[in-house]
Amino acid sequence: MQSYLDNESVQDKFLALLQAHKRTHNFTTYLMTHMKEERVKDINDLVKVLELGKKLREEFMAGNNPLIGQFMMKEMPEITFERFHGINQIEY
Repeated sequence: MQSYLDNESVQDKFLALLQAHKRTHNFTTYLMTHMKEERVKDINDLVKVLELGKKLREEFMAGNNPLIGQFMMKEMPEITFERFHGINQIEY
C-alpha cells in the first residue's frame, strides 16, 4: 500500500523525511536527558528508527527516489500526548 507521500516530488519527500527525522531526534534527546531510566526501551527503538531514517536520507543524497510513505506513517508518526508521556490522558 502506497502512501500519498510516495506520490510527492523528490524534494517534498526529502523535506518531509528531514522534518520527521529532526522531530524524532529531538524527542529522543529529550527522553535521554530527562527520562533515561524510565523509557529505555522507547529510547532504543527511537535510535533504531533514526538509523533507518539516516539510511533513507543517504539514498536521497545518492540521487535515488525511495518510497518512504509506509516508513513515515509507521516509524515516524507525529508525537502525540500519549507517545510523549508514555501514558494516555486518562492515566495522566
